[in-house]
Amino acid sequence: IKAGAGVVLGEGTAAVREVFLARCEEVGAARSVVAEAKDIPEPLDTTRFPGYQRKNIACALAATELV
Repeated sequence: IKAGAGVVLGEGTAAVREVFLARCEEVGAARSVVAEAKDIPEPLDTTRFPGYQRKNIACALAATELV
């Protein structure tokens, strides 16, 4: 996590999320986002993917929004 960088945290980071968010604040990360599978926009049909892939898709979409 670097100053000025965007940070995406996935659903699987709940146990350590506070540590990551504290680090973001400490170094001055530009923005941090917690991506959850429920946040995937409606037009995308991800029902054919297993649950862990839906979580990965959510992270990838969140990362593109940070750019």
